[in-house]
Amino acid sequence: MSHVNIMIATHDRWKLLRQSLKSLVNQTYKDFSVHVVVDGNPAMIPDWLKKARDKGNVDLIVTKDRKDVVSAYGRYTRTCKEGWLMNASDDLIYHPKCLSESVYEMTRRFPKSMGVIGINQLQNGVSRGRHYAFCLMNRKYIDHFPSRIIFCPDYIHYCSDMENGILAQTLRCFFYCQSAIVDHIRVNDNTTQLGLSVYKQDREIYRIRQNKGLLWGREFDLVRRTK
Repeated sequence: MSHVNIMIATHDRWKLLRQSLKSLVNQTYKDFSVHVVVDGNPAMIPDWLKKARDKGNVDLIVTKDRKDVVSAYGRYTRTCKEGWLMNASDDLIYHPKCLSESVYEMTRRFPKSMGVIGINQLQNGVSRGRHYAFCLMNRKYIDHFPSRIIFCPDYIHYCSDMENGILAQTLRCFFYCQSAIVDHIRVNDNTTQLGLSVYKQDREIYRIRQNKGLLWGREFDLVRRTK
């Protein structure tokens, strides 16, 4: 078994984030820590989150300017030098066995090799979304990437998880765990609108990368720097 680092990017969804963190308290797997990347909203951090940090319940990484989720993941993964890693968002409610089921499958299927376990996300009780949107990644997989930058920095909000999932499947180190469940609470708020504002841009980057035959983790070329 291994320590699991859960990284959560957030901007201003404090109510959703609090619900998400509360759901982690009831996990049957206890060897984990929570790392919240506050993406460009330092003046608005609520007191309850500061108290959680002071008590050692969560680690806070705070940045002045908003750069969105891919950059937020990158800022944390550069510092993550031990344990496994699970990428998450502030609108997930974890079922009690989510971590234990994903850790079990990781140790069973990838005991000595790179491994990625896809998490089953439910919306209104139904499995929705890509199998690799949220994943548990083991140490060998994390260290495969220079500076541990797992999510391709060509993107702002979308498509980085897609490339990560395609890579893991290409390397034959991916397993989708239906019993590792989160409820994904979809809301139309400021965070949603900010994400949608870059949707076309990210999809275009994805198209260009595909046309060039680039897959982050197999190659480490960036379209923004090479086009």
